[in-house]
Parts: sequence; structure tokens; C-alpha cells
Amino acid sequence: MNDKTVNELIKASKRLIGLKQVKKAIIDSVGLRCVILADDTDKHIRDLILQLAKETRTEVINYPRKDELGAACGIDVSCAVVGILK
Repeated sequence: MNDKTVNELIKASKRLIGLKQVKKAIIDSVGLRCVILADDTDKHIRDLILQLAKETRTEVINYPRKDELGAACGIDVSCAVVGILK
């Protein structure tokens, strides 16, 4: 999926922004369509999300940078992870 398509997905979908919300949604099986994870996310956060996603068979889409992901979500700060709800 290219950046333009991912940006459209982010804008057109209900989403959860940030580690705490996405982690809880994955663990509670809230019904995530996918998780978008910034490539420059800290290793321990990245590893945690990848492990949880693997365990729950949640698709992970990589995004180039946290600041760009935050901007795509319409927030003024960087964002490491976004969950897209079904």
C-alpha cells in the first residue's frame, strides 16, 4: 500500500491514535482492521506492537515517519501507531 492510499485510509476511517489506545484495542480484540506503525518508532514500542499484532493476526502497515503519521491523522504532534477500526 502506498503512502497516498494509507493517508486516504486514515482520513476515511474511524481510528485510534497512540500506543495506549492501540495496544488496548489489540489486546481486547476490539475489531481493528489494521495497525499503521511508523518506521522510526522506538524499538521497544515497535517490537511490542509487532508481537501483539502477530499474536492476534492483525495486519501491520508501515509508515515512513512519526511526524508524517501524526500530520496524516490531523494532529500537531508525532504519532508512532494508529489503529484503524473495522
